[in-house]
Amino acid sequence: MKSIVYLFLCFSLIISIYSCGGKSNNEEPTEKVDTVWNEKVQDVFFDAKFGDSIPDVVKKFGKHDFILLENISTDALLHFSSTQGRYFTFGNIGWEMLDVIAENGRFTGIRFMNASDDKASALNGYNNLKNAIGAKYKITPVETSDTTVYAKCSIFGRNESAASISCYRYETISHDIKIAIQLYYSTSKNYGVSEEL
Repeated sequence: MKSIVYLFLCFSLIISIYSCGGKSNNEEPTEKVDTVWNEKVQDVFFDAKFGDSIPDVVKKFGKHDFILLENISTDALLHFSSTQGRYFTFGNIGWEMLDVIAENGRFTGIRFMNASDDKASALNGYNNLKNAIGAKYKITPVETSDTTVYAKCSIFGRNESAASISCYRYETISHDIKIAIQLYYSTSKNYGVSEEL
């Protein structure tokens, strides 16, 4: 009988160690996502499609009154400004910032962003954006332990495109603390460098 109790206690200990996954309290913040799928998530913006070359993206964006800010852009992150003024419209929403993400010279992501000094108004903007996107797509809630992220949700498409909406705190180059409302689209398609001759 003692051996059965001993085996039971050992078995319970092994199960509890296994269920904890060996994680410590010192790990980075994590996200929990239970994916809801959409047939397609948008992959064309201002006539540029994910996978287009960056020179083509710059040319197509130019036709929609955007100019590349070359002095603050890199090969991987390109910042654009509207020739129409400080704000531009996308999806019937006014935006302040537009960035393009590039991998191997190809268009792989786009970020629309507004900044606020006030958390409450930023969260209100986030909720309005989430409601507008929710009218078009099925949204997946995201639980995060990152204390700088106030709210986040994702949209996943079977066409290898995805989007996320987030409200988070960040520090500017001039060390001001701002609250961002961000809409980010990306593709998981591989546009890597070809190894062919």
